[in-house]
Amino acid sequence: MLYFTCICVTFSLICGGFGCPNFQYQWSQYTVGLIDHEQNQSWLDAKYICESSRGYLASITTTDEVAAVLGYMRMNYTDGRYAIGLSRQANLSQDISLPANWKWETGEDFYANIQWDSNQPNINNTLQAGVRIDIKTSKILDMRANNPIKNKNTKGYICEFDSLYFQSTEPRGVITNASYIRCALRCLRQKECRGFHLDDAGCQIKTGLNGDPKRHYSKVIYRNE
Repeated sequence: MLYFTCICVTFSLICGGFGCPNFQYQWSQYTVGLIDHEQNQSWLDAKYICESSRGYLASITTTDEVAAVLGYMRMNYTDGRYAIGLSRQANLSQDISLPANWKWETGEDFYANIQWDSNQPNINNTLQAGVRIDIKTSKILDMRANNPIKNKNTKGYICEFDSLYFQSTEPRGVITNASYIRCALRCLRQKECRGFHLDDAGCQIKTGLNGDPKRHYSKVIYRNE
């Protein structure tokens, strides 16, 4: 007899010890942290800080989400630029503005729901680049991902956290592996996704039941949706 065990993959809605208070939009919760310019922090440092608290640099992928995040930021912070989870790897294309070269931390593609500032992006294609958003203009600007942030107009970063649940027929415990987390987040954000699994080809998003249930995580519920 086959016994099905409900196993949850969870992402806690936590403050993470920086930039409190936080705010929420749909299924995500956000916190804002400040850059320590004396510690030579970079865009990659902000990325690692978010991930160390089981989150990720904010992936604001829809027009409504952009409006919600900027609305909160403008009410609580007078100005400045804040790192978000959009980046480009080095040496992808000579055309540094090609949308396909830019990816959100959740693995989602970059679309025109958010606009580049004038003369942006401008970081050479041989370098890895991250992105910051100007909360006054709503425009985004690129920056060298691993260079210390010296310009104090770049004041902080926005982390995003999710709470989601998947189940598997194989006892796995709580998964914190980054590859599983990103795949689960992609599934979370796609209404048609009913589950996912990872194989040698990477993250596989499924719209129905998987033929091998031991490798498959089925979506159970959204919290705060």
